[in-house]
Amino acid sequence: MEIPIPSSPVSPPPEPATFELSLDGVLRALDDGLFYDELEHKLNALVRGVSDYGKAGKLTITLDVKPAGRTVEILSEIRPKQPEAPRSPAIFFALPDGHLSRKDPKQSEFAFPNRD
Repeated sequence: MEIPIPSSPVSPPPEPATFELSLDGVLRALDDGLFYDELEHKLNALVRGVSDYGKAGKLTITLDVKPAGRTVEILSEIRPKQPEAPRSPAIFFALPDGHLSRKDPKQSEFAFPNRD
């Protein structure tokens, strides 16, 4: 008895399902999605600060990866470094005892009559 030969090639077996995550997928999965939301919020705030003050800022993302049996644990951290608003200096007079004063201790005060 002859076995019939199929006229079309036999398809290879289907590939097993893959559960591999892209970097974007991993970041979105951290802290049940809260990491990604926090990252977006802090980046937006940083960009606003850079635009407002015209100074550079920095956003540092740290992912600590630790073995946990057949799995790994990832602990995430987001640290923004906002540019700061420029501050104006305040002027004070140094007193002999180390205290500060807004009035010049060597300047005498004028007494003006009260005009009622």
